[in-house]
Amino acid sequence: MIQRLERTLAKGWGWLLLKWYGRKRYPAIISQAGLRAARVKFTVTQPMEMCAVKQMDGESKYLRATLGELQPEDVFYDLGANFGLFCLHAAPLCRQVYAFEPDPHFFALLQANGQLNGFANLQPLPWAIADKPGQTTLYTRGASGKSSSLVHANHAQRVQVECHSLDELVFQRHFPPPTALKIDIEGAEYRALLGMRRLLQQKPPRVLAIETHPQLLQQGHGAEGQVLGLLESHGYRAIYHGRRDLERHYVFIHH
Repeated sequence: MIQRLERTLAKGWGWLLLKWYGRKRYPAIISQAGLRAARVKFTVTQPMEMCAVKQMDGESKYLRATLGELQPEDVFYDLGANFGLFCLHAAPLCRQVYAFEPDPHFFALLQANGQLNGFANLQPLPWAIADKPGQTTLYTRGASGKSSSLVHANHAQRVQVECHSLDELVFQRHFPPPTALKIDIEGAEYRALLGMRRLLQQKPPRVLAIETHPQLLQQGHGAEGQVLGLLESHGYRAIYHGRRDLERHYVFIHH
């Protein structure tokens, strides 16, 4: 998530923003205008996180397209919640929000941001979501501000994290099934979809927003064509398609 912003900021005048934000004291609390609700507050610990909040990580159109489909009774799952950009804006709009973030640094920020905003309906969970439950390796750069991944992508550290599939959570652990779902898990999106095939067949979410990472997917975790084909075969139709740098954004609805 944040390394994509870093690539964008490296172009043109972006470095000036980083220089400016680098002068501020951290940690800091900043607020962001609500896209469909009240203002949302974020705790940031370094300049890249400040840029991500201020610039909506370059995802403002995708974020608006996703939030625009949410309804008051929705159960929203945020897979790869990071510091909470999507789930914090979704919480005032939905009945219940489950935010999954296995990276220890970002999970701590996610918890702090949920408490900062007083969202009682937001449940942060420190789990990775993939095709099966167990333990898995997460590749991370710690507190550098760059997103972690289940795909080895030149990250400096490895940590073992708890992993679950959505089929396991819904059908074995009796979590409420999501009616709206967002997936941004840095190349593991096909694995996550494989772990929710029963959910897609029996209780498909009405809305499914996903960011695909074609280059990371090619490293043994599927391909973008497989991701899109699986969703289309389960009755999903794209109502939004955008791209930024190397990533592609989709918002699907089930019909």
